[in-house]
Amino acid sequence: MTDNTEKITDEMVENLKRPSAWLRVLFMAGFVVALYITGVILMVLTLAQVIFSLLTGSANNNLRGLGASLSVYVNQILVYLTYNSEIKPFPFLPFPSPAESPVEPIEPVEEQEPDTSDTSATDFTAPAKNE
Repeated sequence: MTDNTEKITDEMVENLKRPSAWLRVLFMAGFVVALYITGVILMVLTLAQVIFSLLTGSANNNLRGLGASLSVYVNQILVYLTYNSEIKPFPFLPFPSPAESPVEPIEPVEEQEPDTSDTSATDFTAPAKNE
């Protein structure tokens, strides 16, 4: 049992001596800071979109594109931080474009006035229960 314990301890010591492991930890610390800053920017962007929406009736397309890019960037950081990828995000890759977002942009929909010309009674029967 002692030989097995010594083997595990030796492997752990060798892993701790690898410069690449410590370099990744350093990069991860930097990306945690980038993730925090990006989160603050996304909160400001969200507030700005709410203000635009309230004042103009629709979201700002430039801010929408920035939000899409930042969302992709956050995803890239999280994938790297969770060891699901060895690929380092921006600034080691180009900053993501809104086109890389897996979410389809929402097209603004014009609100329509309800049709009040029909004065007949509406049937509000409950749907049949599935048995």
